[in-house]
Amino acid sequence: MKGKLLFVIDNLGSGGAQNQMTLLASLLKREGYDIEFFIYHPGDFFKYRLEELNIRIHKFEKSTKLGLATIRQLYTLIHQKSYDAVISFLQTPSFYTALVKHFGKSNFPLLISERFITFEKKNSLKYYLKKFSHRKASFVTTNSNHEKERLIGQGITSKDKIKTIYNVVDLDHFKPSSHHKIHQKLLCVASVSQYKNGLCVIEAMNILKTQDKLNVSITWVGKKVFSIPERADYIKLMEDKIQDYNLMDHWSWVEPTQNIKEYYHYHDALVHPSYREGLPNVVCESLASGLPVILSDILDHPILADQGTNGFLFKYSEPKELAEAILQFYKLESLELREMQLKCRTFAEANFSAKRFASEYLQIIDKIILRV
Repeated sequence: MKGKLLFVIDNLGSGGAQNQMTLLASLLKREGYDIEFFIYHPGDFFKYRLEELNIRIHKFEKSTKLGLATIRQLYTLIHQKSYDAVISFLQTPSFYTALVKHFGKSNFPLLISERFITFEKKNSLKYYLKKFSHRKASFVTTNSNHEKERLIGQGITSKDKIKTIYNVVDLDHFKPSSHHKIHQKLLCVASVSQYKNGLCVIEAMNILKTQDKLNVSITWVGKKVFSIPERADYIKLMEDKIQDYNLMDHWSWVEPTQNIKEYYHYHDALVHPSYREGLPNVVCESLASGLPVILSDILDHPILADQGTNGFLFKYSEPKELAEAILQFYKLESLELREMQLKCRTFAEANFSAKRFASEYLQIIDKIILRV
């Protein structure tokens, strides 16, 4: 074995961070590392990946908001097992691990990864908690350039201990379909929340309907979480708008599925209107599948979608621009569409390969282990 690594994350649910962490763990396991996981919330969407490789999962469900018992359990595990390094994804798991390192007076190598854009006000409590985690970390990764620059600019971390590593996609699993039929169907893949900006899609569909140009439908694949009040309110708002605009025949809700690649194959393009993101897994997977993307013009999205080359961009606050982008997409000639699909795949192969992803993480892991 090359070394023993502990991965720390909240759960193994269907989120982007969970997807990327379990993919990273699988790659490192195949490289000869001994991998274990620590989780503290329910959710097993990606559990199968770990089970396939006999990766042990330590689960200690969090029973209070503060999670002191969870932190103690993590402390005990780390000090009993003597891991060569600990890797944590997301803000709270990274904070818990940093606390263990600080109060346990331990010097284990700690790699933390930020997977989402955040807007902590400088000198706020959240700002100092994040800064504490970064100070205790041996190294930090982000999956987007915008988040890396924000963290440096806010003084949360220093530029010599942070690196952007774009997501990995299984390019053998997510690959273009052999058929090129137009289905008049657009795909959205995201949990239902205000940050994913589903209302923009609904308003764009209504604009097309008003113009008598609504000849497409939307399939929205994503989890509806009613236990979080602000999400429940947004779900109701979306559902009410669909009813008000009489779009029921043009809208389908689908629960998260392991068979998402089939949806990439049987839709014409991915629409992703989000205004608060890290690097969306679904956009990366779509590009790998040869599926053009229609993205909000924010953050790293202009890097992922070259206007008119492998997709289209629109202002997230302007449903009219999204409606125009949809019309522009469907005006493409068959040869233009085929060229766009090929460029989607070419971009994915250059930026999301497992070899590139594993190599960049291995360099950092080797570096922080040797430093301690």
